[in-house]
Amino acid sequence: MIPLEDISTRIAAVIKSTGLKQADFAQRIHLSRGFVSGLAIGTQKPSDRTISDICREFGVNEVWLEPELVRCSSRFPGEIELPLLLGMLFRMSQILSN
Repeated sequence: MIPLEDISTRIAAVIKSTGLKQADFAQRIHLSRGFVSGLAIGTQKPSDRTISDICREFGVNEVWLEPELVRCSSRFPGEIELPLLLGMLFRMSQILSN
């Protein structure tokens, strides 16, 4: 099992789980293979856009991919993004049902 302590290992896990080569993975999210390689080994830092693209294209939960991520939408300052809010509500419902 791959340790998932940081975003680069999580990105590497996503790439591995797709069964795609890095070049094919990169093409799907419109990045270079070299940049994706750097993301997977931690020498490149993903932008918010790259994180969103990975999540959208490969069905990854943004909160799982970047657990430290708590961003506010530029269109709605001060509001928590919907995926984070839904994740928090789901966890709260699990706690309350026990």
